[in-house]
Amino acid sequence: MIDGIGRLAQLIQQRTLAGGRTGKTGMTGKASNAAKPTKTAEPPVFTALLTRVSALDRDDPDRERKAFRYFLEAALLSELGAGLINDPKFHQLVDIVQQRMQAQPDLLAASQKAARLLLAMPREAQPG
Repeated sequence: MIDGIGRLAQLIQQRTLAGGRTGKTGMTGKASNAAKPTKTAEPPVFTALLTRVSALDRDDPDRERKAFRYFLEAALLSELGAGLINDPKFHQLVDIVQQRMQAQPDLLAASQKAARLLLAMPREAQPG
């Protein structure tokens, strides 16, 4: 599962560093000239993650927790298969994972940092 989380985190970082320029994938420098990926090259779970995060109300006091939950869901779906999204047990698993992470100070801090990064992404960098 680390690969799925790493890939999603990399995509988020690329999008953030790109400054939200529409139509960019975050590729910079010489690497962007070789085999340019397009928006369609992004995993569907990543696109769904960005859409869900961008839909969070800016005044929602629980938006950091929700943004990280969406990230957890996307990471697990990326690794285990998108078909699980409709399985109620999948959502129970996400609840358990998130609760356990929040109970550990180091993981709680990391999850809050990840959520803030997601929420700080420019709106134009997000689909929709």
